[in-house]
Amino acid sequence: MIMKFYFLLGILSLSYSFSQDSKKLLTLFGDDFVQMDPKLNYVERLPDNAKIFTSYVWVKEPSIYRMDTTGISNQREYLRFREDLNKYGPESFKFFKKEYVSQNDYWDFIEFVQDSIYREYIYRNNDPTGNGELPQKLLAEMLKFDEKKAQAANYSSKKMDVSDPDFNRRIFSFDYGFDWRKKIDYGLYLPLISSLTLRPYERMDRQKDDDHRKIIYKYDEYPEGINVYPDQSVWAKESRYPNDIHAYLSKFYYLTNNSDPAQGLSGNQIKAYLNYVELELQKKIDQKKLPFHVEVSLPEQNEIDQGEGSEYITDMHIYFDNLDMNSYWQITNGEYYKFLTWVKDSIIRERFIREGESFVQTETLAELLDYQNVFYDESNMQWTEFDPSDLAFCRELFDFNWKKDWRSILPSGAKEQEQLLGSLQPYGQKFEFNGDLPVENIDPNRIFYRYYWKDWGAMSNEVGMKKNGDQNYFEFLDDNWENRRKDRDLGYGVFSNDDLSRFNIREIINVYPGLRCRECNSICIDQHGDIYGDELIGKCDKCVNFGEPVTKEGIYDFKSNPDGLVQNLTYDQAIAFYHWSYVKGFRTPDESPIPEFYCPSVDEFEKVQKGEKIPVKNIKVEYPTPLFRYVVHVYPKK
Repeated sequence: MIMKFYFLLGILSLSYSFSQDSKKLLTLFGDDFVQMDPKLNYVERLPDNAKIFTSYVWVKEPSIYRMDTTGISNQREYLRFREDLNKYGPESFKFFKKEYVSQNDYWDFIEFVQDSIYREYIYRNNDPTGNGELPQKLLAEMLKFDEKKAQAANYSSKKMDVSDPDFNRRIFSFDYGFDWRKKIDYGLYLPLISSLTLRPYERMDRQKDDDHRKIIYKYDEYPEGINVYPDQSVWAKESRYPNDIHAYLSKFYYLTNNSDPAQGLSGNQIKAYLNYVELELQKKIDQKKLPFHVEVSLPEQNEIDQGEGSEYITDMHIYFDNLDMNSYWQITNGEYYKFLTWVKDSIIRERFIREGESFVQTETLAELLDYQNVFYDESNMQWTEFDPSDLAFCRELFDFNWKKDWRSILPSGAKEQEQLLGSLQPYGQKFEFNGDLPVENIDPNRIFYRYYWKDWGAMSNEVGMKKNGDQNYFEFLDDNWENRRKDRDLGYGVFSNDDLSRFNIREIINVYPGLRCRECNSICIDQHGDIYGDELIGKCDKCVNFGEPVTKEGIYDFKSNPDGLVQNLTYDQAIAFYHWSYVKGFRTPDESPIPEFYCPSVDEFEKVQKGEKIPVKNIKVEYPTPLFRYVVHVYPKK
């Protein structure tokens, strides 16, 4: 009887202990999880509606590509695949994440990977400038000394030995509490990480953005690393014209504080993210000294079905409701005159930089540029002093300094003023300068605006492959500019674009109302060849009346009705204005960033500029890739 009593007491005690452990784990994981019954054995079964995602994966033997599975979904969210959970033994607990992993959640992972890569490059300490490496003591501060790891590696000291950085890095992890941006001088670490940014020729508007193709995460399943950056262009597969709502999503879905579901990911990339989640959860468990280890996986269909309180998204669309774009898309005379004044001012500044040395000292002309006295020359990998003797070259590196008024450096002599600026006026017009050169005194045929836009639609084109004899093996299509698509293999079924400059489309367009002249961009040239002048007749309709003189009757009146809508404006001119007004920051949207980028179609613009009211828009766009959640499997720590 007594033995039975103690037996029951032991069972009750064990049950109570398990109950307490369960509560501790739930508290640790957060309210977003629901506990499920653990399983003794897993058998991978696919639902009847399973969709299998495949991609081309490089095989070393026989050194060729083949199709391989990169993910499985139930038409809505990713499911577990190629993961043997039985090798860990029976589960103690299992927890299901109810909400879908958000873009914010995934961005925490991206920032962690980026930061880790930066630390690795800084720690390598290979300064290409040759101006001096980081001191070894500073490198040692980047690592976290672990006495157990030191003993296991037969470390000769009970504290960090700064004399052997390579050996230390093989033993110790980074100390992520060390803020390298604050502890290391910018001038010292910039050359060390410069290779992680886009090459200058691939950049848009000189923006020194990170090269997303180099965001690589390494772990046991992918020891060589897998690129984990989302495919932003996946939204643009349905894009119909530049800067439509699909192109908008390609740009802004990944830049804003976004709690919507993570998108643009393959199953392989998601498994890399789950490894990161697993490590973070294990840290929390170890800190609480709980006797468990965790494995994190995508869910099976039955786990999704059983997830108590799981939040299904049955409508796989993102919505933009009540978009009233009329006020954003209408362009008034007053607004457009400001635009032309800015363009005119830019043209004059360019004239100063390229032709002003005969009239103004170069040091004074250099004040028109927003330059740094000493800057890092990425092409030659060295710190360089600003040299005003070659202003045309400097202009390629630096934007204008808009705080400097070009009028303040204009030569005082009327003859010099005419020699410098006279050719900007209409032919035969007497040169007059009374403190300014207004738009009305500029030859309309010279008012050109240059800008760039990203061709997200072309970037979304899938990798081009052709069969190579055996139907199971493939090779790249011959590369040519016309075949703009994903053509760079990042490994494990992740592809990107090799030369991003091919998708930065430069536009040069005359923006004076009534004139139609837009230089052929790279897409256009690819269609009809690199031809000019009369050769374009019948092949391209962009340059229609370039060079035709504008009479006084053709000079547009902007001032008598500044609130009226601009007349005789082409769609291409309007797109140029939208770029200037939002991208350059001259118009500020009230709430949503949509007006910064989202432009009308040709039909919508023609209606709105006639004064017609466009109905309030309610737009829905289908999520281009499956959503995902995950399951935390808890096992006794061995």
